[in-house]
Amino acid sequence: MQSSKLKSIVTALSLTSLAISHSLAYADDGMLGGAEISGNVAGEYRHFEADKQRSGQSNSNLSVSFEPEFYWQIEDSNNSVEFQPFIRIDETDSNRTHADVRELYWHHYDDTWEVKAGISQVFWGVTETIHLVNVINQTDAVENPDGESFLGQPMVNLTLINDWGLVDLFVLPGFRERTFNDRDGRPSSQMLVSDSHAVYESSAEELHTDFAVRWSHNIESWDIGVSHFYGTSRAPRFSEDEVYLNNHNEVVYVPIYDIINQTGLDLQTTFDAWLLKLEVIHQNNAVGNFYAAAGGFEYTFYSVFDSASDIGIIVEYLYDERDGEMADDDVSIAVRWTLNDIDSTELLAGVTQDVNNQSQYFFVEALTRIGNDFTLSLESRGVTNTDPDDASAMLKDSNYMQLELSYFF
Repeated sequence: MQSSKLKSIVTALSLTSLAISHSLAYADDGMLGGAEISGNVAGEYRHFEADKQRSGQSNSNLSVSFEPEFYWQIEDSNNSVEFQPFIRIDETDSNRTHADVRELYWHHYDDTWEVKAGISQVFWGVTETIHLVNVINQTDAVENPDGESFLGQPMVNLTLINDWGLVDLFVLPGFRERTFNDRDGRPSSQMLVSDSHAVYESSAEELHTDFAVRWSHNIESWDIGVSHFYGTSRAPRFSEDEVYLNNHNEVVYVPIYDIINQTGLDLQTTFDAWLLKLEVIHQNNAVGNFYAAAGGFEYTFYSVFDSASDIGIIVEYLYDERDGEMADDDVSIAVRWTLNDIDSTELLAGVTQDVNNQSQYFFVEALTRIGNDFTLSLESRGVTNTDPDDASAMLKDSNYMQLELSYFF
């Protein structure tokens, strides 16, 4: 394990221990009325369909994660504090062995405004397949290739509450680089990416301060959001001009982080059994301008075959003006099966297909509770029928199945 990774995990464990000891102390003297403590511990097993791509990799992998949550409501005030660290220890991938503070912030709320200061996570978006408008937090890409895990972002967030909607203003001091698997980690692209070098458009590099604003409102059955972000792009780009050779004489790409202006729109409405969704962005960056969009519907059949189960059909179309993107002209079709049983069993399975070359990306997610404190999840992701010229071809040896057992406390 690299010394920097070990130090970060020791730091996270120390913060967690400190939070526990303080919460117990506060519970005794009544200053904060005690902390509400929850969270989960999980063990994960992954098996990869294809043989390893590089020396040091394995066809199977074990890891464990720990994610406690501490919440303090300060007595006789409109103030609270929340702390949520995250730790993962991975058998093979030294980059996936990491620690992060997902959230650590002070929150003050009033009738017409709220303020949050510290480290937090913010999610924008409505579509199932891709989240185009979601630009505040950096993706924690070593956690899962689904893009649903995020690093904590330092911020000050002021929310203004009005009858005509919410206005969120963000000041985002400091930038988090995207995490990438190391050479031994899987699933991984055939393209190696540096985890210790990065190129920035801004001379301030990772110290650049970003800004964002979002207006959101509910009008009858419509949920509407309009946002603008100025700052360092969370998604790096890559260039043949920014590469180097590692000790194995392999080409390693250096992430390039541009300054961007991005305007986004997200819409969602419900009527009868239909749920309609749309996300659209326009981005201006160092390379040029582009539009991207994702939209579609989910239709739910309730109480199918006179049972408690519901089945939802999800169809989305993904478009990106840029050539070579994973979702430049794709259609996604998925099925969501909700059993509505005592164990909250759910299944989501789908496939995304490129309209032009028929390359496919598939996913399966299943989840059920075991008793009151445990959950068991099964996940499978990968690509098939890949065209050599499609961006997904770099993932062709990374198809995997994952089994995870989590304990919640």
